[in-house]
Amino acid sequence: MYLQLHCPIPVLKETICEPSLLCGIVSDKMAYGLPLYRQQQRFSQLGVELSRQVMRGWMMGAAGELSPLKEALEREIRRCSLWNVDETTLQALRVSEEKASQNCFMAVRVGTYRDGSNGPILFDYLENRTNDALATLLQDFDQIVQSDGLYGYSHAAKGGGFTHLGGHVHARRKFADILKVQKRYKHASEAIELYGTFFHHEKELIEVQKGEHPLWEQEYLIQRRKVLGPDLETIHCWLVNAQQVAMPKTPLFGAIAYALKRWEELNGFLDHPHATSSNNRAENTIRPFVLARKGFLFANTPQGAKASALTSL
Repeated sequence: MYLQLHCPIPVLKETICEPSLLCGIVSDKMAYGLPLYRQQQRFSQLGVELSRQVMRGWMMGAAGELSPLKEALEREIRRCSLWNVDETTLQALRVSEEKASQNCFMAVRVGTYRDGSNGPILFDYLENRTNDALATLLQDFDQIVQSDGLYGYSHAAKGGGFTHLGGHVHARRKFADILKVQKRYKHASEAIELYGTFFHHEKELIEVQKGEHPLWEQEYLIQRRKVLGPDLETIHCWLVNAQQVAMPKTPLFGAIAYALKRWEELNGFLDHPHATSSNNRAENTIRPFVLARKGFLFANTPQGAKASALTSL
């Protein structure tokens, strides 16, 4: 009798890269921010000569193998009723001359199904963050998109069929940034306190809704407006009054104008039971990539950036 050894089938044909090794390389880079050159040093300390060029080739190959999965997830995420979206800069070195002056970005879309359950997560490489690039990313989606205050999303909503929501967390952040410089700034502190009360009440509602006896969607919308409506009215009145005394072209005036200009978008979540006043789902999803980027700094080529998007799935 012959002893049959069941060896893992290589993910990449004609290579010695077995699944667990590839998984470790990808997760160490994309989830834990360990660049390939440092992984090469670590392998060398273990007595294994594995160059970063080889590992880079494996990651590019893995991205190619994941392309059908990306297409399937793209179809699936369009079944969702809500997308939380965010983006972060990503430097790509070898780009064409006409695009050399543009910033490149990694965008994330986090889906939520109609019943409130979590949907797919997709990363996309964008060669720029222009209105047209964002509109292309969101094209043919006719449900709800929640983002930060970047104007491109509002612009895309005007030409597209989706409803755009903002996030009060971003509005609050403008005042928090003021306090980082002037810790005892009275008006900024007042705004933070008002937002604190609002977020506290929203958190209580969310916890009850996640409990054993959640409300029906319409009941939840009514209850949420009943509880959060007075808080939002108080914040709006404060913003209007504070704008009258704030000096133009100051951070305080800018923070107030940011909230008032987007007030309808910021409160749009009240009409959708599975949306909240924040875009935290997208921000929390893209944060590991942001932290990892501090390690590998940039993508060598646009193809490498696209591979990073696919291996981040």
